[in-house]
Amino acid sequence: MAEQTYRSRSVIVENNIIQLLKATLNTAHSSNEMFSMFEKFGFLLERPNVRSALQEYQTQLLSVVQDQLSDFQKQFQVQLSVQKVIQMRDVPSFSSTLMWVNEMNYRLEFLVDKLELVLTKDWSRYPEGKRIYSEVTLLQEKLQPQKIIAEWIAEITKELETPITRQHILFIERQIASKELSLMVNFDERAFSLAEEVHNLTTMGIDIPRKMQSVAKSIELIYPYVSTINDAFFNFVGIVSSVDQLGDLKTILLPLFEPLFECITILSQSEWGDLAKAQDLLEANLTDVKEVVALQTVHKFDSQVVELITKHESLIQFQSSLIEIMDEFKTCSYESHNFKTLIEKLQSIVNDLFLEGYSNVDLLVDNFNDMIFKLLAHRCKAELAKYSDQYSSESIYPSGKVQKHQIIIQDQDISIKPALAISLT
Repeated sequence: MAEQTYRSRSVIVENNIIQLLKATLNTAHSSNEMFSMFEKFGFLLERPNVRSALQEYQTQLLSVVQDQLSDFQKQFQVQLSVQKVIQMRDVPSFSSTLMWVNEMNYRLEFLVDKLELVLTKDWSRYPEGKRIYSEVTLLQEKLQPQKIIAEWIAEITKELETPITRQHILFIERQIASKELSLMVNFDERAFSLAEEVHNLTTMGIDIPRKMQSVAKSIELIYPYVSTINDAFFNFVGIVSSVDQLGDLKTILLPLFEPLFECITILSQSEWGDLAKAQDLLEANLTDVKEVVALQTVHKFDSQVVELITKHESLIQFQSSLIEIMDEFKTCSYESHNFKTLIEKLQSIVNDLFLEGYSNVDLLVDNFNDMIFKLLAHRCKAELAKYSDQYSSESIYPSGKVQKHQIIIQDQDISIKPALAISLT
């Protein structure tokens, strides 16, 4: 009798609770409010009568979860775009992938929590949850951070069998199209990405093998030198390819290339690891070892390329003035004061070149002299040709007889045979 009374009263209480829950859920303005109510009264869903009575609302919320799960699956299709956005914030490739995976795991756990609110912790056992459970399980298999990290570490460990620190700073590469040999800076930007990856993963609390950490630290030490060498080498190659455009002025620029070629020889024989060790050796006052020599060569190469650029730009301006002067030699009126003015301008350029410390200026002056001689000789012949067109031998010598004279130079004496008076009679 007592048991029957208890059951009767339990049914009444359950009905009251069901009515109260329905009334509360009907007042919800959004699915989020409904989820909040299920979270607050979720323990009541363990009672079969309550869960059965609220099935209508459960179905609505399961539909919301299913839609969110569908959106979640679409995120896999746009993963690359999302990673590119993350990388725009200067986050390297693998770190961005791991951040994306962690974000997806967080969102997936959030969906599972919603399922637990609607169907209790045993949601995967209910018919409504079984289909969703299979989809969630498939997604969880794709989002395993530890597995992804282990695969990445294995791949990088294999690559580190020949780490960048053991590679030469410069190397010779054969161009596929032209078959020509080119000198290149031997640094793969992926090496710097490794240093960034290790730093980010360590910050995220992920264990990184000690060897990988050591290589990453070395890369961080040498990367400023990589940037210096890249910039200097790029500028050097650009000047080498354009030096012929200076014409005769390249004569005084060529001596600057010799010390640069010496630097290139040293860097071609040095390894990146030498630069990583150099600072510690300098602090120990060891300056004659090859590692320190390599570091000093980097600084020397950079400063000398800067000097080369400065003088190359200066010579371009001189070349413009020189071309203008030589053109005036060809076109100015044939008068001595015009030629004198142009020669003075040319002499001013030569003086400036001496003052700026250029070498081989004497050779350049010889070239200038030869050019002026040829220009003046050409102008002189042109002027003489004008007179030869105006006068013929018959008008000068009516008799038709042309007298030839010899100019004889002996020591400091000059004589003419026969005498000019004979031609004048």
